[in-house]
Amino acid sequence: MSETIIPSLRHLFSIPRDLAYFNCAYLSPQLNSASQAAAAAAKIKQSPWNILSDDFFDGPEKARSLFAEIVGCAAENIALVPSVSYGAAIIEKNLLPDAGQRIVMLADQFPSNVYSWLSLANERDLIIDFVQKTEGRTWSESVLESLDKPAALVALPNVHYTDGSLIDLAPVAKRCHAMGAKLVLDLTQSMGVMRIDIEKLNPDFIICAAYKWLLCPYGVSFVYVAPRWQHARPLEEAWINRVGSEDFAALGNYRDDYEAGARRFDAGGRGQVQLWPVVIETLRQILEWGIDNIARTASLTSEKVAAGAARLGLDVPVPHAPHLLGIRLTGGSPKNLFGTLRDEGVYVSQRGNRLRIASYLYNDDEDVERLLAALERHL
Repeated sequence: MSETIIPSLRHLFSIPRDLAYFNCAYLSPQLNSASQAAAAAAKIKQSPWNILSDDFFDGPEKARSLFAEIVGCAAENIALVPSVSYGAAIIEKNLLPDAGQRIVMLADQFPSNVYSWLSLANERDLIIDFVQKTEGRTWSESVLESLDKPAALVALPNVHYTDGSLIDLAPVAKRCHAMGAKLVLDLTQSMGVMRIDIEKLNPDFIICAAYKWLLCPYGVSFVYVAPRWQHARPLEEAWINRVGSEDFAALGNYRDDYEAGARRFDAGGRGQVQLWPVVIETLRQILEWGIDNIARTASLTSEKVAAGAARLGLDVPVPHAPHLLGIRLTGGSPKNLFGTLRDEGVYVSQRGNRLRIASYLYNDDEDVERLLAALERHL
């Protein structure tokens, strides 16, 4: 079935007309409907006598199910955590590679999917291999070249956060499984706007912060935990993750057994009754739009940006994600470039030597024209 192009949804966000926001990869704006849900949720604790024990469980479970639908897996496989680094710390606690084995990552990879592995390498005397993108080769080809040698852990994104370069994970996953390497994916830069084939990739873990392409509040993240890891040790021993925790009258009857599936890995503060209505409203809306439709619509905007940048003689990575691309600043960044662009109502970001441009459903042709006119003036 072909994708549907979604008409501009600017009216669903509070983005001023004289502002071109191409910075969703930094922090997404909030849906108006989510702001309304947040306003209503903020009042919940004003009347704590109306908060029932079920309220500590119903919201998290609904959010878990919605995210699982986005991923394409069972809700049992999803843990609720506050950050990518929290998810990585869970994994670090359970990986026990032998001294001398390799951990493979990308050069300039986002640090939340790096620091835990540096710590693990230090503790267990492992070798860190940051793959450099070989000239004339894609990231995928460069990673596969690195995997000609055995590895214990491969920790990757599928979209490089600096410039939107795509990493084809299918052949990488196949190589990992063949050699017995654990595969950990940080899909923060793609989840919600690109579909993932969980069965084909069969990763050990997927970590995703939700404040970007999932449009959620900051401090919400998810972890996919493959069934083969669902008896591993959680990072913390939270009361709410134990069997029978919904019976508040019996919490003193301490239990050894955890709730089913990946719930044992949930952060202890998951029962935030004021947070989950916002997350639920946002994830529900994304599913209603459809991931493939979001990707196709965002890609049309990105294609216009890329074509305009090419006409200006600027370099754009190929292949790049449908929603994210980085223009190379070959001569360095002009002085106060981002302050100047902001003054003109154009919001982008710089990562490394790239001007990173992120397109979403609220961007339209007027935004593209404003962006390209500003780039022509200042680059």
